[in-house]
Amino acid sequence: MEHFNKFEFITADDMEKMFKTAAQYLLTYENQLNELNVFPVADRDTGSNLAQLMKRIISTHYPTSSMDDFLKALADDALLGACGNSGMIFAAFLAGFSQNNEDDLTQMTIGAFLHRLRKGVNKAYTAVSQPVEGTILTAMSAWLKACESLLPTAKNFVFLFEKSLPALEQAVTNTQQQLKVLKHHYVIDSGALAFYRFVEGMLSYLANPTLTVFPESIKTNDKIDDLHTALSAPPNYDYCTEMLLSHLKIDASTLENMLKSAGDSIVINQSPHYTKIHLHTNDPLTITNYINQHALIENQKVERIRSQWQVIQQAKYRIALVVDSSADIDPAILQNEQIHVLPLNMRVGKQHLLDRLTIDLTGLYKELHQEQLAAQSAAVTPEVAQRTLNFLANYYESIIVITVSSQLSATHQLLSQIAAGFPEGKITVIDSKRNSAAHVLLAMSVARNIKNGLDHQTKCEKTKEAIANTQIWVAVDEFKTMVRSGRAPKLIGLLAGWSHIKPIVSLDKSGKPSLAGIGLGLQHAWSKIAKKIQHVQAQKAISQLAIVHTDCFERANSFARYIQNKTGIQPAFIAPTSTVIGLRAGQGCVGVAIISEGPVYD
Repeated sequence: MEHFNKFEFITADDMEKMFKTAAQYLLTYENQLNELNVFPVADRDTGSNLAQLMKRIISTHYPTSSMDDFLKALADDALLGACGNSGMIFAAFLAGFSQNNEDDLTQMTIGAFLHRLRKGVNKAYTAVSQPVEGTILTAMSAWLKACESLLPTAKNFVFLFEKSLPALEQAVTNTQQQLKVLKHHYVIDSGALAFYRFVEGMLSYLANPTLTVFPESIKTNDKIDDLHTALSAPPNYDYCTEMLLSHLKIDASTLENMLKSAGDSIVINQSPHYTKIHLHTNDPLTITNYINQHALIENQKVERIRSQWQVIQQAKYRIALVVDSSADIDPAILQNEQIHVLPLNMRVGKQHLLDRLTIDLTGLYKELHQEQLAAQSAAVTPEVAQRTLNFLANYYESIIVITVSSQLSATHQLLSQIAAGFPEGKITVIDSKRNSAAHVLLAMSVARNIKNGLDHQTKCEKTKEAIANTQIWVAVDEFKTMVRSGRAPKLIGLLAGWSHIKPIVSLDKSGKPSLAGIGLGLQHAWSKIAKKIQHVQAQKAISQLAIVHTDCFERANSFARYIQNKTGIQPAFIAPTSTVIGLRAGQGCVGVAIISEGPVYD
């Protein structure tokens, strides 16, 4: 049992348990790390980003037949699960730490550990485009130097960790003086502190392998625990963008140079099979279009860090409004009213993309027509939805989520399940039973109610009443789109193609797509839609009217003038639909949505 008391060497099984214990230990500091997050952006997600990675490490069963097998599996898994600046750097550290070392095939000595530690720190530094001291990198480097100085006297791993920890602690404390933004806000770097906590967690396992509750004696003294909540200047860019790539056809330096021209906070991690990138940028769409030519995009995550910063500084209202990306809301309105958007997923060919953020209608139709690629849409990613709602729950009294019709997407069901994990009344998820512009008009009515200060329950009741007051009619340009989506038989589609029939699509009371009419040509379809609006006008006032289209601006403008001439109502906006809706409807469609002062039944 001497080995378990002092750990003169570490087996692969020991290493797995040590890393999992450290990951569990770090999780207990998630909120503290979020509060400290100032650099590179004060969006308070360092703890959440690392927690996501730690949970993955904890839940994954790794092979422990050899040290090499375990560490390579851990590093590959960390690359796939890493997110955020510190998470990406931590994954790069693990990638370096996992590099082959023939001296520890079955067990690791202190000398072999230090050899791997050097590789880990070097890999972390080289992964960052512009390494900055006073960050997690500084903490890693300081611990390496402390461990190297102890090599002549260290007889076991417990001694090595215990004696090196004070130097690491001091390095973390010193970060406050190394970065101007940290000194200004009198805080230490959250990423550096996270690395310190991880090393503490490893020591907790070495000191007591049977440990189930972390003792206070392992935690640091007051000079690290006496922390300050920090706020900072707005981020330089709007979006934090991450991509997991495979089959990269350009070298890392070429990729890095391109990313430098588009943003900052660049981290690039690579394994034999994958490359993962992280950067802050204003234009994730252009970056995606570039990378699309040189690699396969396996996965993407894009977060609106400027919007997060605004909420942290001061949420405008007590209640948060969340929609999914099928709602065609103008970006300026999203920002001004602090409306939060969950992106739906798109897969075009083998590329994973995000609705509105990394693919637009023009790009979608180009891919479909020129490349003859198949495309499909999917609901919001569960992890993204959970992260977003967790974040908002910290800054708002309650949250109202308005989803696209549950008959069109699994998003409503997914978000309802996530909301059930919060305290009762914290989050209400409402099925709009609508899509596109009708979804927008409904969401904007909720935004006005929030602005007017109505309580949560009253807002929800009014929203559910307003659903029946909204409707949308779309003149579909090609019947084959309806055939492909299963809304019309193939024979009818074939006949329609010969006779230039234009279907008019709407949504029924349950939110299910329905055929609301057929036009014998485009003008006839427009006339039928105008008559439906006039029929509503004859019975009740129409509060707002909006026009949407699928990548046909000129046609949409003509349609808007036509509808205004027939109804006397000026459209509140003319906008392209989301790519998810554009995929289903096909190119060349125009539609009109209304919200009235009473129920609208087609």
